[in-house]
Amino acid sequence: MKFDSMFGNLKLRDRIILGYSVPLLFSVAIASVVYYNVGKVESQNKREVLGYEIVRNTDTMALGLARVQRAGRGYLLKPEPQNVISFQEGETSFKKSAEYLQERVEVSEQKQRLEQVIALGKQSIEFNRNLINLVRTGRVKEAVQSYNSLSRQELNREIEQLLNEFEQDEIAIQQQKNKETKDALSALNLAVIIGTLLSIALAIPLGLWIASRITQTINESVNAIASSSTEIAATIEEQERAASQQASAVHQTTTTIDELGVSSRQSAQQAEMSAKGAQEALEKAEEGSSAVELSLQEMGNLKQKVEAIANQILNLSEQTNQIGNISTLVSELANQTNMLALNAAVEAVRAGEHGKGFGVVASEIRKLADASKRSADKINGLVGDIKNAINSTVIVTKEGTKSAEQGELIAQKTADAFASIMAEINNVYESSQQISLNVKQQATAIQQVASAMNSLSTAAMQNASGISQTKLGTQKLNEVAVNLKSVV
Repeated sequence: MKFDSMFGNLKLRDRIILGYSVPLLFSVAIASVVYYNVGKVESQNKREVLGYEIVRNTDTMALGLARVQRAGRGYLLKPEPQNVISFQEGETSFKKSAEYLQERVEVSEQKQRLEQVIALGKQSIEFNRNLINLVRTGRVKEAVQSYNSLSRQELNREIEQLLNEFEQDEIAIQQQKNKETKDALSALNLAVIIGTLLSIALAIPLGLWIASRITQTINESVNAIASSSTEIAATIEEQERAASQQASAVHQTTTTIDELGVSSRQSAQQAEMSAKGAQEALEKAEEGSSAVELSLQEMGNLKQKVEAIANQILNLSEQTNQIGNISTLVSELANQTNMLALNAAVEAVRAGEHGKGFGVVASEIRKLADASKRSADKINGLVGDIKNAINSTVIVTKEGTKSAEQGELIAQKTADAFASIMAEINNVYESSQQISLNVKQQATAIQQVASAMNSLSTAAMQNASGISQTKLGTQKLNEVAVNLKSVV
């Protein structure tokens, strides 16, 4: 139901595009599957070619070792330079094949077996090189014994066994890859067949469903046109009856217009009186606005003065704090002086007769220190009182500032209110003047309406003729709707 509702909200062009897009999406999906499987087949083919190359280089490596062994045996039997050249060519062929296989082999087990083959192959090459060197140095008997030794035969058998195992495993890997390639091709064919069948199975029902929905929409539109044409025909008949009533309505309208002329003249006189009253109210509002502006300026000056007083009080508070600090410093100096005088008195007592004069001086210094301390304490008390008074003054000043701000706000609101009143009175004044002008113009307009009524009667007759033609056009529209419905 939800999908049908969404589909019903689409335009006809969007519905047709939707009918093509769904099969197209399936085709893209099938193409993606085909592309994936083709890539997989290509990868398998590359691996198959690589497997053949690995097997070929394995054979080449085995032939190189065999050539090295034949060259060593041949040089033992007949020491000729051709055998040495054959030995070098076999060694080169072995090394090239070994390097190729080391770069291409990826399976860990095969890679390990390859390393073993290469290590044993190098041992075989070194063995035959030593065999050739023994023959070159004239130690033929030692070379024959080395050639007939069991270690050489065991080494050759081990190399041959590893090469066979390596080649057989590679052939098995290649067969597995071939099987995977065949499976990928089978999956590709199956995907193409299933995708084609699904596209056909989906495209046909979807096309039929979309076609039925489009046809249903066209049928609904045709039915709506037919119903609308019927309603238009009924409306036209009503208009024909209304046209016949317009003539009598014109006469009644003419009488009403005459009465409207009398009332318009009375309205003109009342509008002039209203305009005069509005002008007097406007003058009074301007005087009130000027007074409010002066009050607003005074409140602003008061706010500035209160703020200046607050700043001065803050400066006084800072200076009072400095006086308190100085008084505290004096008190501390008096305490220290008292301590020094006490120490001096003690020293004077110790000095005996010679320290009496010094003791008197110390006593006087202690008296001065006590007097300084008492004065400092009194100053601290006075500073505390001054601070309390300053704090009270700051609070009062802040309240005065707030009151000034509130007064300024109230004055501003009053000014705004007077401005609004002036604007409204001005609008009333302008409206009154406009009404007076409009009422004067109405007399002329009423005369024009009277002449227009006569033209309206003629237009009503023409309207009746046009309605008849519209009726014929509506009948033709109904016939076209019926023909479209039969075609759909």
